[in-house]
Order: sequence, then structure tokens, then C-alpha cells
Amino acid sequence: MISYSVIGEVSSYIYQGQAITMDNDLSIEIGRRRRAGWTTFNKYRDVLTDRRLDARVKARVFNTHVLPALIYGSKTWSTIKEERKLTTTQRAMERKMCAVTSMHKIPASEIRRRTGVRDVIKTIYDSEKRWAGHVAVLTLTVGRSE
Repeated sequence: MISYSVIGEVSSYIYQGQAITMDNDLSIEIGRRRRAGWTTFNKYRDVLTDRRLDARVKARVFNTHVLPALIYGSKTWSTIKEERKLTTTQRAMERKMCAVTSMHKIPASEIRRRTGVRDVIKTIYDSEKRWAGHVAVLTLTVGRSE
């Protein structure tokens, strides 16, 4: 038997782990991703901020755990302003990894060289390119079988 009930209208909804809004406002989802990134960073804080550990180990932990938390669902984003927020978040995490504050006046490029982590925006674009490649191959394969 089917039960009929009224479903309330909401301005945003979490669907498959991603915030969807009526006005397609990405700020809610970007905020969620930034919080998820920081939550993951804090989960691995002991490793990521340990001065005795090799930077390559820390970069590997960051790239395999923190970056995916930051970029989940990014294939549907398309705004430069939101990318800046993710870049700012990543740079703050990298400064923590190196025990450096903005008062030290060390350029972001030097901090990136020290940490060796992948750039969050480049990771997003590389992921989009890989997906486009999969779609292109799928299109060619389906086209041949018809």
C-alpha cells in the first residue's frame, strides 16, 4: 500500500554526500568540503605536523586522505571564487604541516616545495580530464557496437 504524505519544501538538501540548493549556490557545499577537509586533517594531525617525519610521508597522507575529502563532488563545481576558498584552505593546512605562520612571510611556493603535496585545484582539473577521457572512450566503444 502506498502512503500519501506531504513532503515539505526545503532550500537545500544533502544528496549522496553533496549539498544541493534550489538556487545552485555552491557556498554551502564548498563550506562542507572545507570542514570535511579540516576534519580529516585533524584526524591525521599527529602525522601531518610531526617534524620528525619525512615530508614525503606527510604528503602521501595528505594526498590520499585530506585531498579527497576537500574535492569530493568537485566535478559539478564551476566557479573561480570557490576554487580560491579551497586553495586558501589547503595553504592553511600546509602551513600547519610545516609549523609556519603567515608572520614568517614564507611564500606559498616555498611551503608547497617543502610539503610536496598536490595542488587541490590541479587535482580537481586532472580528475575532470580523466573523467572526460573515460567518457570519450565509452562514446567510441558504444558507437562501434551499434
